[in-house]
Amino acid sequence: MRSDCLYTVVLRTKFVKIPINTPVLGKEELSAVVSVVKSGGLTSASKDGGKNVQEFEKSVRTFTKSKYAVSVNSGTAALQAALYALDIKKGDEVIVPSFTFVASANAIASTGAKPVFADILKENFTIDPESIAKKITRKTKAIMPVQKNIIFQ
Repeated sequence: MRSDCLYTVVLRTKFVKIPINTPVLGKEELSAVVSVVKSGGLTSASKDGGKNVQEFEKSVRTFTKSKYAVSVNSGTAALQAALYALDIKKGDEVIVPSFTFVASANAIASTGAKPVFADILKENFTIDPESIAKKITRKTKAIMPVQKNIIFQ
């Protein structure tokens, strides 16, 4: 992934560059990735995942003092899992910020629910609480306040 990936947003005729998906990978992270790839353990047919997945989930359970921990392959899958855990289904509405990755809306749509877009705050690009209040209906079952990890330059 390129470290110079940017969204350009126009705010009142001023262009603002917003860095998106800028990875922070050190030697330790790169070494771990290479080790997994070289071991042949990148994928697993096991329902429990490979050795690294099992170790990771155990560490998360221990750290959080939880009975269960489930890792998934992407943020989209994590959002889908959370929505299914909340029993979000067809006919439901989920409020999501208008400035987000398409995965947020796709995860909602994959459950059969309808994504409802709320405005964002121009100061920090987070979901606007006043806009949320205006969007809530009897069909609203959840609010997904996605955080974009934006670094202002």
